[in-house]
Amino acid sequence: MQFGLFGSGAAAPNSTGRLDFGIGKGYRYNEFAGFCVPMEEAEARLDKALDVTFKASMTATSAASP
Repeated sequence: MQFGLFGSGAAAPNSTGRLDFGIGKGYRYNEFAGFCVPMEEAEARLDKALDVTFKASMTATSAASP
């Protein structure tokens, strides 16, 4: 399943070392047409992407803990 495109700068550490992560579902026709994805799927795909991202971040956090 394709969730979207992560470009350079989508996630980057800031000056304090924290990670700033940006995510959005898109709203322009061309954003969906370019990936051959119906606009009607935007909300469901965003929900799935957030779920996967959250679970992955929790797994990474747990793995890094002593």
